[in-house]
Amino acid sequence: MKMLAGQNQMSYGGHGGDFRSIQDTGGQQVLIRSGSLIDSIQIGNIKYGGNGGGATANFQLPPDGTFTLLRMCSNKNVISYLKLICNGIIYESGETSGNGDLDFGKGVKVSFAGISSGTYIDMILFKTYF
Repeated sequence: MKMLAGQNQMSYGGHGGDFRSIQDTGGQQVLIRSGSLIDSIQIGNIKYGGNGGGATANFQLPPDGTFTLLRMCSNKNVISYLKLICNGIIYESGETSGNGDLDFGKGVKVSFAGISSGTYIDMILFKTYF
C-alpha cells in the first residue's frame, strides 16, 4: 500500500484496477458503498468499483467539489476505510482493520482527481488544497 504525494495531489492505495481520471465534480452527488472494504464510489452518474456493499455515505459535493479528508485505511491493496467531512457532516465508510492507516488529524482539503477500481476501490487520487 502506498501513499504518494506530488505537487497539488496525493494518491493512496494499491496498483490494481483500471484508472479513470475525474474532473468537474462540483455539485455532484456522491454515494459510497462498503462492507469491510470500500466496494464502490459513485460520483454523479459515474460509478467506480463493483456491486457489493451497502450504502454507507451519500452526500452532495459543494460547487468547488472539495471536502475534508480525515482518515484512510487499506487492506490487501484496496481501500478499506474512508472518513471525511462534507458540508459540515462527518461520513465514515468501511472498516479500519488492515495493514495501512493514514490519519490526517484535523483533515486536509481535497477533491477527487482519479480512481483505480475493479471489484473494489484500489486507489484514490486526490487534488490537494494546502
